[in-house]
Amino acid sequence: AGTCYADHVRITSMKHTQAKGPAYARYHCAQLYRGERFFLQIDSHMDFVQDWDAKILRQWRAAPVAPDSAGAVLTHYPPAEMTDELRDGKVTTHICQGKFEPDGMVSFLSMQHPPKPLPMRTYFLAGGFLFGPGHLVTSVPFDPHLLYLFWGEELLLAARLWTSGYDIFSPSEAVCSH
Repeated sequence: AGTCYADHVRITSMKHTQAKGPAYARYHCAQLYRGERFFLQIDSHMDFVQDWDAKILRQWRAAPVAPDSAGAVLTHYPPAEMTDELRDGKVTTHICQGKFEPDGMVSFLSMQHPPKPLPMRTYFLAGGFLFGPGHLVTSVPFDPHLLYLFWGEELLLAARLWTSGYDIFSPSEAVCSH
């Protein structure tokens, strides 16, 4: 990190022999939370559109949350590549279906569609793009005991957020590609 923003960057590291999968890594990353107003969890290989931060905040504020909600969470599987259509705000995705894999695990499917006026309610969650109030990290902490868990992590976190009072939405406009 450059010296201008060194106080904005916190790092955790461990030897590769201590790594125990993505759910375990998310737990360790969440330990870096220091009361920030917002929380953004993404995969490492993302490409963002111009003014993505203002766009996601606008959508988060517009989400039609229930009166007693703990807050809105925006999540989805972003489009696979940065196209002109995505750059121009003409496409987004919505996780709309789950299915059982041959091994019995649940996986999710999404569809692309034109942007919507408001974020769309969903019951599914994508670990690779998750945005919401910072306090979700402490009110629904990541579990350090989900060792080597990949399949099932998103379903578990969606259920934990929902039962803790959060409303889950797909963004009305995509802000990045994956």
